[in-house]
Amino acid sequence: MSRAQLVDRARRLDMGASLRVQPGIGPDGLTQFRLTLSIADESFELSAHVRRRRKGARRQKPSLPPARDIRQQSLF
Repeated sequence: MSRAQLVDRARRLDMGASLRVQPGIGPDGLTQFRLTLSIADESFELSAHVRRRRKGARRQKPSLPPARDIRQQSLF
């Protein structure tokens, strides 16, 4: 999931999202990221070690939920 997709999804769920790169690069080109999600008065932090893509990669469009099937609307 790209950063744009992450921020867009967090906004749709009424959350605040912050994705930051930690300084320094680890072995084999690994980079450490810190993700902070804020919901109401609570805050959660996650750390991830990520191998970054090559420079010049295209940005992805924000992901959207799947289209609803009108055949299933009578189930609800």
